[in-house]
Amino acid sequence: MLTCFSPLLADDESELPPFEIIFYNPDSPPTTAAEWAQSSFSAQMLGDINAAIQAMLNATLLEPDSAVYHTGHSVLLTRIGDYEAAYDAAQRSIALDPDYAVAWSALGDAASMTNRIDEALHAYKYALSLNPDGESAVIIRYNIGSLFLDQGKFEEARMYFEEVLERDDSQAAVWLNKGVAEYGIGDFVNASISFEEALMRDPDVSGGLDNLNATREKLSNPQSSPLGIPVILLGLGASLLILRRRL
Repeated sequence: MLTCFSPLLADDESELPPFEIIFYNPDSPPTTAAEWAQSSFSAQMLGDINAAIQAMLNATLLEPDSAVYHTGHSVLLTRIGDYEAAYDAAQRSIALDPDYAVAWSALGDAASMTNRIDEALHAYKYALSLNPDGESAVIIRYNIGSLFLDQGKFEEARMYFEEVLERDDSQAAVWLNKGVAEYGIGDFVNASISFEEALMRDPDVSGGLDNLNATREKLSNPQSSPLGIPVILLGLGASLLILRRRL
């Protein structure tokens, strides 16, 4: 059995610009939506996700017509696994601003987690059409590839993983999933190369060595039984990074 790797690619605080944590006096809480949003980000940086969600909800209540704040609420709800509520919040954001790429990315995240796969693919692709070279574009392409991989659409999956690698070839997870797609296609030579590239970037990458050995076995014994390819998709992180930069 091949192992497919699909964690977040860039949920790394080191990639964010310097971020100021602002502490509010409990006796003098924020009074504007912008202050509540800033408070939400501060809570996120301190690891208090529940406080972050409440603060962002307060921002949406003060400015109900802000697509940015509804998107922020959606992203945070996705982080705690409240996917249906996250989906609804993203829908509200898109209704307010249909051209807000981050909202479409957030919708893709929530839709993928609620098994609305076709809708997730549409949302991610539309986000790319609005901002093809944005900061989240690499992660969105990776998520699209992972969704196609989950559906057994290996050619489409490989195409998106290759697009990711054209922009950033440093992530072992992308090489690993590209190898899984190539294995599914029957391109065992390139699958082997992709697994080797994954292991070069991270010798401990989950499933990397097992995948490589399984593919080498297939190359040496073409009549061996086909291997299953499980996929667990996590499509989070991209929208949150963009939102933190934008607000």
